[in-house]
Amino acid sequence: MTSGTTPAELRALASRTLDRLAGSQSDVAVREAKELVVSLRNARQYEPMVKVAEAVSRIDPKDPANRRLYAQSLIETGNATAAIDVLQNLMRRLPKQHEESVEAAGLLGRAHKQIFFDSRDKSSAGARDSLKQAIAAYRKPYEADPANTWHGVNLVALLANSRRLGLPTPKGLDASQIARGVVQTLEAVPLEQQDEWHLPTLAEAYLGLDDWDAVERSVKAFVRNLMPRRFS
Repeated sequence: MTSGTTPAELRALASRTLDRLAGSQSDVAVREAKELVVSLRNARQYEPMVKVAEAVSRIDPKDPANRRLYAQSLIETGNATAAIDVLQNLMRRLPKQHEESVEAAGLLGRAHKQIFFDSRDKSSAGARDSLKQAIAAYRKPYEADPANTWHGVNLVALLANSRRLGLPTPKGLDASQIARGVVQTLEAVPLEQQDEWHLPTLAEAYLGLDDWDAVERSVKAFVRNLMPRRFS
């Protein structure tokens, strides 16, 4: 897929792909469908993404990347509990250090986090349990490897919510310490190795430290980097 493809064109391509998969399960057709799932994710076209990822899963149910992307599309379309089932099954069959297992752990946290934030009564037992589950999900991959900074920065945000609700902090977790660790890790990344999430994640980590000058500096740098890409 090209970066210039419009959302409408992607949706039309998704419809054609579904028709094609119904009649052809060739390696080329499946590979192109998998690539389309990624393009739909990048364009935030989650409704067709669900359908294409489901169609791919019926043909190649053991592809871990597609199953993880399928779970993401389920979360984004309001089906968080279904996503949790998909992610838990995926994590059970993959080694803990497998790249897709680490990604799945983060999405598992994302699913529980979504349930928490969707709850109108954040003090309810269900909301609190979802918050607890989200913290546990993000904690494991971050503690296994602090290079998993997006897990760490989500952990900082969730611990802040837990504190606001008056809930006890899980033993061994300190939000400020985690935020400092994320900052230290990200600040050590060479400029040429920084991805598009580097500066937003850095800003969130500084937010966890109440370092507003650093937050502003990171956000301004992100905007400066974004402008040439959007208007080139």
